[in-house]
Parts: sequence; C-alpha cells; structure tokens
Amino acid sequence: MVPIAKRIGAGPLHALALAAGGVSMLVLPGIEEKALLFVAIVGVGVAWGSIMGNPYVILSNSIPPERVGVYMGIFNMMIVIPMLLFAFVMSSLNLGIVNIGLGFYDGVLGGDPRNVLRVSGACLFVAALAVLWVREGWRSGDDLIAEPVGG
Repeated sequence: MVPIAKRIGAGPLHALALAAGGVSMLVLPGIEEKALLFVAIVGVGVAWGSIMGNPYVILSNSIPPERVGVYMGIFNMMIVIPMLLFAFVMSSLNLGIVNIGLGFYDGVLGGDPRNVLRVSGACLFVAALAVLWVREGWRSGDDLIAEPVGG
C-alpha cells in the first residue's frame, strides 16, 4: 500500500480500501461457493490492512510534531470507544439483577450473523465517505526540520 499511498495520498487510498471492504462485507452473506469466499475476503483484507496503518499516517501528517503523543492517545480512544459501543448495542447480558446491553443482534438483526456483515459493510461505506471529508496536512521533509520541537 505504501507506493499507492505515496502516489494518491493516504486519505484517498484509505477511502478506496474501506469501500473495497464494504463491498466484500455486503456480498459475503450471499456467496454460496467456497472458492468465491477467497475473492470476497481479499477486499476485507485490503480494508483491514489499510485500517492498521493509513489512519495513523493521515493523523501524523496533520498534527504538530510536539503534540503527537496527545493526539495519538485521543485517536486510540476513538478506536476503543466505538468498539465498546458496538458491543453494548449488539449484545445483551443478563446478570439476574440487571441486563447490560441493548440486544440489537437478536432484536433488530434477528440473530442472523449475515445481517451483522451487512451492517458492517454499510458502516465501512460510511467510513470511506467520512475519510474523504478529512483534509490531509501533508508536509515536506524541510517543513518538519524547520519546525521547533517543544514548547
């Protein structure tokens, strides 16, 4: 992905990769032949590979070098919080005294894992559109050297 990111930018590449993952997630529930699963899962792999690196590149190129630690910490919260929210919304845990979670998996999605894949595909498309909204702050190597580091 690095050569493509250098050519078109990490943001557009990330949007394309997320869209490829979205297409794959949407078609996975309808695939009946095992061989076609390998084709569809390539899109998921491309999206996953992009998710593991490109957001960090976009962020690191858009923030002041002296604030990298703070912004990366905030960014990591923006990964964990949606995961926790998804778990709360989708699941339901009965502890006897209290129920935790909204139970959308059984209630709204009918307990069908194919519907979770469809929701995930739609979310990847929304994420791809959201990435296109982000302005990348690409800097040249000279700009990074000229900036003072620290307070």
